[in-house]
Amino acid sequence: MTRKLNIFHLTSSSDIGGTERMLIHFLSKTDKSRFEHTVCSLIGGGRLTRKIQELGIDAQTLDLHHPFQIGKVARLFQLMKSRRFNLIQTYGLRADTFGRALGRWAGIPVVVSSIRSPDPWRRWYHRLIDRVTLPFADFFISNSEAGRQSRIANEKYPPQKIALIRNGIPAPPAVKPDQKVTLRHKYGVDMTASPIIAMVSNLRVMKGHADVIQAICKIKDRLPHILFLFAGRDDSNGAIEEMARKTGTAPHIRFLGYCPEPTEILAISDMFLLPSHWEGCPASLLEAMAIGLPCIATKAGGIPEIITNGHNGVLIPPADPSAIADAILSMAEKPHEARAMAAAAQKTFFQMFALERMVNEYENIYEELTARPCR
Repeated sequence: MTRKLNIFHLTSSSDIGGTERMLIHFLSKTDKSRFEHTVCSLIGGGRLTRKIQELGIDAQTLDLHHPFQIGKVARLFQLMKSRRFNLIQTYGLRADTFGRALGRWAGIPVVVSSIRSPDPWRRWYHRLIDRVTLPFADFFISNSEAGRQSRIANEKYPPQKIALIRNGIPAPPAVKPDQKVTLRHKYGVDMTASPIIAMVSNLRVMKGHADVIQAICKIKDRLPHILFLFAGRDDSNGAIEEMARKTGTAPHIRFLGYCPEPTEILAISDMFLLPSHWEGCPASLLEAMAIGLPCIATKAGGIPEIITNGHNGVLIPPADPSAIADAILSMAEKPHEARAMAAAAQKTFFQMFALERMVNEYENIYEELTARPCR
């Protein structure tokens, strides 16, 4: 009988973004006869924690913001020490900072950190913190080659200790025409709206919503019924919605907030737009490809590893409202080309980004790392 591996996942936040959705997908399909998982989040509102608990997996949020919360640091350390974990995997700089050192001191044999994005936002002190805890990590898993190369160049990660495992998501269910009508009513989308363009990402500066608002100003006269669906948590504290009101573009945008079922948004859309300033392997882009939408995305981070310009989507420069406007107009005016790219994108998804492939690669690397000494 093979041993059952006990894996501890430490996330920086229990709010849900792309990283957290990937973890939910992974845990929903992991082989529970071979692996036991525990999830702990340092901060956040607990949405991830509740989702993981619904899968029958132990999960909690600590509300641990800084190292001077001695009681909560001790609680995390005791959790690590008491469960006899075989491996800890950390997600995000905050989790890296706490989890690498505490995991090592708690006696967890293997410490793995995740690379989820190239993270060009990091300043010198972020890199210093990362390098201080770097010696405690045995291995790293990146979801993009861009992220891998950024850590080698900027944080001096050892290349031989970084594996590449691209994200994977479940294939979306088919949506019937009558269901689309129901969904349009659910999300307040008028039947005359066209084209409908989905953006599934939390409202943050680096996601490019402000660039899109500027682009709308350029195209709304030529496409008077155009509608954008902004689906994601508002991390801008209302600044993006206020910008839309001031520019007169608000009638062309639905601010939907966090949507637990992003495929519903995609199902009623004609195009998908991801104008991020940087990315790793974005889950929302994979979801749009899987559902068969023509995609416009920026040449940022790991996106060009997924989209080949003119073949399975359109690539544009980041932070360029004019390029966004031109790409949308071109796609709207050339529907045959858009459909061909959408079909190619869907084919790419099934060839490269199936959930089963990602789960198998993670489980295999967990077994490999725990079967040999990493140091």
